[in-house]
Amino acid sequence: SPLAPLNAVRARAGLPDITLTDQAALRDTILHERRVELAFENKRWQDLVRSGTAVDVMNAFGANLKTQITYISADSYIVNQNKLLYPLPQAEVGLNTSLTQNAGY
Repeated sequence: SPLAPLNAVRARAGLPDITLTDQAALRDTILHERRVELAFENKRWQDLVRSGTAVDVMNAFGANLKTQITYISADSYIVNQNKLLYPLPQAEVGLNTSLTQNAGY
């Protein structure tokens, strides 16, 4: 079964099996399971970028944080499409004239 790896993790935690067949619902469930299972393993950013939700999730987090902490400036915690890719090292761009820096850097 394609759900066997997911259900193996859930069984280890004493949780019931997942039996969803709807693709969108199953994708959301798997992303939630990864968020819980890998909470302290620094995998969240890659999952957000891969799922296409990084900009919305991070901006919502930033907006919420700014309501709680008054000294955070208005222009902080703002993520846009340019921040989804890391910058290329300038040394590499300088060595290879065929490379162009990622947008926003």
